[in-house]
Amino acid sequence: MVEEYSDEKLEEILDRVYEWGVEFSRSKYFEELTEEQKQESEFVVMSFTEYMYSYHGLSPEEWDEDGLKECCLYTLPRKVTADESYFESIAPVLSVFFAFLSEKNLLKNASKLIKRL
Repeated sequence: MVEEYSDEKLEEILDRVYEWGVEFSRSKYFEELTEEQKQESEFVVMSFTEYMYSYHGLSPEEWDEDGLKECCLYTLPRKVTADESYFESIAPVLSVFFAFLSEKNLLKNASKLIKRL
């Protein structure tokens, strides 16, 4: 059941994920990324989060494989104007971000999502 979209809810989700991102940027997972991926990571994580909610009605607790696939293959390429390094960074950045969230018990199905990426 997709909940009703609200700007307030989006704001709350983005604030929360931004906080996770700050912690993530100081983690061993972040260190696995290339310099280019590190530079793209905040935009990748925040745009993925925003579009998963705005277009797929999914907050981080509801992220699933179908939403992930739709968002990465269709929504982001259509909605985000960015250079190649952004798109090349999506899978590696989200993979380590999901692994980080899983370790923190913030994402329950991280391994399925990582496999799907």
